[in-house]
Amino acid sequence: MEQTSKKKTSKPYSPEFRERAVRLSEADRQAFLERFISFRTLGISTGLSWAVLLELLEAERITPSFGSARIYDRAEIAYLLP
Repeated sequence: MEQTSKKKTSKPYSPEFRERAVRLSEADRQAFLERFISFRTLGISTGLSWAVLLELLEAERITPSFGSARIYDRAEIAYLLP
């Protein structure tokens, strides 16, 4: 069997981009995780299926924070967490 090499299709980030990139410190990362929770983590934590969880969030009119797709404020969903 002949092996084929995979070519990298994406270009590496330029040095200028890397210089401007925002990096979270460990303290900032921890603070973010304490305040917010992803839809996936919420589903795993509650033991609810994603469909049921989505239905519950919609019924309670709980929306993702800051216009994100699936990041929620823990204060709004605290009653769901064990």
